Amino acid sequence: FGTAEYSALISTTRGAEKLPVLLHFDPGTLDLDADARAYVTGQAGAIRQYLSAGASVIFVGHTDYTGDVAKNRAISLNRALAVRAAFEAVGVFGLEVEGAGEICPAGDNQTDAGRNLNRRVEIWVRPSAPPAPQPS
Repeated sequence: FGTAEYSALISTTRGAEKLPVLLHFDPGTLDLDADARAYVTGQAGAIRQYLSAGASVIFVGHTDYTGDVAKNRAISLNRALAVRAAFEAVGVFGLEVEGAGEICPAGDNQTDAGRNLNRRVEIWVRPSAPPAPQPS
């Protein structure tokens, strides 16, 4: 995994927890599928609360392994941007994005079902850092 994408993903998600949701897209598009759109609408308040508490919320886009590596990196970033735009459309701002490309698959890239699982955006939350101790 010694790729630039993997290093960026590790750096971006260090100290963060992945929420148990994967946002998927209509096939061949950057359009959120119906379940993802419903999640955005239903969870906007919860994501806003994380941000209000000082947490970082990071959307990490992923692709399957078909196609060019550089193109997959761009697609994964565009997927994360699409999710951020969906949350911004419902008034949630201050969200971070990262594109991981084809690294870290969630499914078997040898099957259609696995490739569909890999075309996703994960949501990571990093709590705010506690204040540094003050010298006495």
